[in-house]
Amino acid sequence: MTKNTSYEGIERELAELHNTIRRECKEALLKKSLESAIEHIKKQTNELQKQKKETEERRDYFKTFFSDSPSPLALIDLDGKIMDLNPAFEGLTGWKKDELKGISIEAVHLKDEEQEIREKLLHETITKGSTKGLEIYIRKKDGIEVLVFANATLLTEDGGKPKAILYSPIDVTGGYKTKTNISEAVFLWGKALARVGEGDLTARIDTKPLSGDLELVSEAINSIIESLEHNVRKIRDSESDLDNAVKIFSVVLNRVAQEGELSARVDIEKLSSRHLLVGKDINKMIESMEKHEEELRNSKEYTVNLVRNIPVPMSVMNPAGKRIGTNLATEHFFKLKREQVLGAKIEELYAKEDAEKIRSTFETSKKVGLGACEATCLRSDGTTFPALLNFAPIKDKEGNVINVLVTATNVAELRKREAELRQAVDSLALVGSELEQIGRNIDSLIKSLKIT
Repeated sequence: MTKNTSYEGIERELAELHNTIRRECKEALLKKSLESAIEHIKKQTNELQKQKKETEERRDYFKTFFSDSPSPLALIDLDGKIMDLNPAFEGLTGWKKDELKGISIEAVHLKDEEQEIREKLLHETITKGSTKGLEIYIRKKDGIEVLVFANATLLTEDGGKPKAILYSPIDVTGGYKTKTNISEAVFLWGKALARVGEGDLTARIDTKPLSGDLELVSEAINSIIESLEHNVRKIRDSESDLDNAVKIFSVVLNRVAQEGELSARVDIEKLSSRHLLVGKDINKMIESMEKHEEELRNSKEYTVNLVRNIPVPMSVMNPAGKRIGTNLATEHFFKLKREQVLGAKIEELYAKEDAEKIRSTFETSKKVGLGACEATCLRSDGTTFPALLNFAPIKDKEGNVINVLVTATNVAELRKREAELRQAVDSLALVGSELEQIGRNIDSLIKSLKIT
């Protein structure tokens, strides 16, 4: 009995010990879990505070950027109503923030552009995320219309949900192609191209005073001149290739100069390998002109000066044969002033014996559409040189000849080489004759010695 009681007592003690261990383990685990939870909460709290600080900093930065930006900025809701705008936008439109806040963005633009603004500025920005370079007009408070390039960017919430539109209209009424810098560009182009027309391929356009597209065009022309300088040595080695290339280039350039046909291109497949680069460069030049033609075509002064300074000697004659227009290259060609070229008779510019031939070719070109002849040119300093004259009629929409375009190409160097070639051929023929005579003499000597 005592033994059983002792066993039960031990069993109870063991049970109590087990319960104590379980209770202490639970308390330890609970304490550790609480400590981990508290640590996790602290980390989350710190991260949230950090995110909140960053969000506030970004918000403050955006507010400062928005307010202090020199570019006109407006904040628009997804329905197109103005939520906020900066001082630069007030300066552009003449309206105050309180006057525009809450009204539709279309209200500050022309009425006939409302649909375009609604579709492109709002809908396109919301669907695609941005709109760039939309050309529209802002109507200022005083009624003045201002041409702007409109840019818009979609602002989203953290989850990517569209929130608002940031609208930035850039005033381009002043234009970076003003009459002044176009005139300056034309002067610089003419100065360089006139030297090129005289054969000075070291001439370059000074691009420092220019900017924007005018600088790009100047750099493109400089690249073309550099390519011409690099390739002219190779071109001079092949008269036939040169003549063929010049004809192809002249036809294309005449189409560009006469008809403004900027789709004209040099057929590269018809050129030899020596002239491929020049043909490609001319095509690049025409492509560059085509690209910028729409921006520059409204400038009459630019067009007149461009033709005036083109490096090809070129004149315009009326159907009666009177010269009514010319360019700098022609004046340099004859070493005469513009008035002297326009007032000169055919016999004063070309040899008298060529006058009738020139008149005949002129008349033929009006009938068949093209004419060419060679004549001896007379310069004011008394020098003469041969030139190839090309005639092409300029017609109106009904096909009537209204003027005739005449271009001239100095072929003195070509004729000189032809003469040298003929002289070389004659020399070879003479040497052949002498060798033939020597052969006959040797044959006679052999026969006299009876050598077989």
